[in-house]
Amino acid sequence: MQGKKAYQSVIFAMLSMILLFACSSPAERFRTRSGSEYSMQYETPRRMKVTGTGCALDLKTATRISQNAAKFHLRSIIGNTKYNTTIREIDRYEDDGQICIESEIESREP
Repeated sequence: MQGKKAYQSVIFAMLSMILLFACSSPAERFRTRSGSEYSMQYETPRRMKVTGTGCALDLKTATRISQNAAKFHLRSIIGNTKYNTTIREIDRYEDDGQICIESEIESREP
């Protein structure tokens, strides 16, 4: 009797694991992401344009992520110097079921 119960619990655990992995969606689909690559147009040490990309399932989150990515890349180039910025959306597309936004931030002297 003990062997039968152990056998049944092993079978139940295996079926549960198969069901769990078969019914779950890929984690990539639900994760937001931002692009680590950026492009830059350089005019002067404090006047330049930098782009950043962000993808998410909803438009608001994708916009926020792309703007934060652009700001991050700009800060990594300019550093702690004072500057003013203007940010705008330059491209919107879908990638693997997610909305992707490309934002451009332009810095100018204060």
